[in-house]
Amino acid sequence: MNKQALAFISMFTLVLMLSIYYVSLETITPQDNTPVSDVTSVMAVLNEQNLEKKNALVLQLKEQLGSSETSEEKKKEVLSKIEAIESNKQIEERIVDALEQKGIKGVVNIEDDIVKTHVFETEKSNEKADEIMRLIYPLITSDQTIELVFS
Repeated sequence: MNKQALAFISMFTLVLMLSIYYVSLETITPQDNTPVSDVTSVMAVLNEQNLEKKNALVLQLKEQLGSSETSEEKKKEVLSKIEAIESNKQIEERIVDALEQKGIKGVVNIEDDIVKTHVFETEKSNEKADEIMRLIYPLITSDQTIELVFS
C-alpha cells in the first residue's frame, strides 16, 4: 500500500470517528420560561450542595483542631478559617434575604473572597445587574468581589 492511500484511510477514519462522537453528544437546549417549581428545586439543590461543602470543610478543620500533633499556631489558623466560614454563611443568608425582599430569587456562595451570586430572573439587563450589585455591595466586606450570574 502506498503512502497516499494510507494517509487517506487514516484521515477518513479520523473524520468518521469525530462524526460519530459529534452525533452521539446530547444537546441541551436552555429554557427561558422555567417553571417556578423548577427554579425552586434548582435553588434548593444549589443551597444544599453549598451547605454540604461548607459543613464538610468545617468538619475537616475541626478534625485538624482536635489532633494532638497540631501546633498552637496551626490551631489558631484553623480557628480563624472556621470563623471565616461561619461569617460567610451569615453574609450569604443576609444577601439571600435582601434579594428575596426585592422579589429576586437567587443563590449565594462565598468562596475565597468571591461572592458568587446566581440569580434566577427572566430579565437579564445591565440595569438589573446594577440593581442587584448595589443591593449586595453594602452587605459584604471591602476585600470581597461580586460575581453575578443570571440563570
